[in-house]
Amino acid sequence: MTENKISCLRLLLEFGQEPLWWYDSDSDVIDVGLIPEWEEDIELNDIMYQLSDAYDALFINTKHEFAYVGFKTDEQKLSFLKLADLFATKVYEKNAGKYKIVNDLKLSDWHSSICDNRQANSKGSILQILLYHKTN
Repeated sequence: MTENKISCLRLLLEFGQEPLWWYDSDSDVIDVGLIPEWEEDIELNDIMYQLSDAYDALFINTKHEFAYVGFKTDEQKLSFLKLADLFATKVYEKNAGKYKIVNDLKLSDWHSSICDNRQANSKGSILQILLYHKTN
């Protein structure tokens, strides 16, 4: 049996999945979650599951219904965005350039009720924009 070699990591939010996907050189998904060499990183693991749980909580998932319900407050949304930004930052730090990373967290899609388009198009991370907006 040939073991697939990781060539790319993808940050992606999907219901019921961890937000770190691993791909081989053919762009096939190998698995999701922490890659084997990072499994001992308790902090990164905790952040990953907190983000996954926070994302899943945005949906109703019953035998009869699956629907997006969203955030109850702007504070809940801001907390989620901070967590997502922290996870992405930690993944980039841990990776240290070893693998290509595709960041499909699309945090800018989540900020629409907090920031206007002018602020969203300014320089800086979405978290910096949100924090600026929240404090001013």
